[in-house]
Amino acid sequence: MSFVVIEGMDGVGKSTQAVCLMERLRGEGERVLLTKEPGGTEIGEQIRALLLDKRHTRMCVETELFLYMASRSQLIFEVIRPALRVGKVVISDRYVLSSLVYQGFAGGLGVEEVQQVARLATKGLQPDLMIVLDLPLQVALRRVSGGGDRMECKGEGFFRKVREGYLSLADGSLARRVEVVDALGEVEEVAERVYGVWCRHFRG
Repeated sequence: MSFVVIEGMDGVGKSTQAVCLMERLRGEGERVLLTKEPGGTEIGEQIRALLLDKRHTRMCVETELFLYMASRSQLIFEVIRPALRVGKVVISDRYVLSSLVYQGFAGGLGVEEVQQVARLATKGLQPDLMIVLDLPLQVALRRVSGGGDRMECKGEGFFRKVREGYLSLADGSLARRVEVVDALGEVEEVAERVYGVWCRHFRG
């Protein structure tokens, strides 16, 4: 079994690459579960609707954090732990690292403070590998231009901090389990890079 997370700021192609990795591994005979955050359960999807609704402009960052953690906790309980127990590969489109970056680093709550909440919400479940897809800021912003959900409307300054947060954490205390992958190029090119990271980590 293995637990892999695809991370990165909005616009880098996380969801596409998570599907590509899932299909590649299934083609090799692996039993793979793909999930996403926020959402992935009935409760989580209701929380997702709250979090991403652009009408909730006054949602404070603490509320945002606790909603993400509630969705995550339910996802772990209902989906992730049961899949890991039966030996499946779990690929998650976002996990705790997103909260460390979005609410802790860019949102100003502090990374250590968010980690404390995460330890309770996840009961210590950590991914074996976190793949952070990275793009130049302006490229990523062009991909999400034209509105999007509440999180995608936070502005260039916020997303500059998000990118800084990912790169800082990937080079810091989490470096052993984090790999940064260049997300520039065609989908197939990026997919090969992601698959290469997976192979190096799990197949040596």
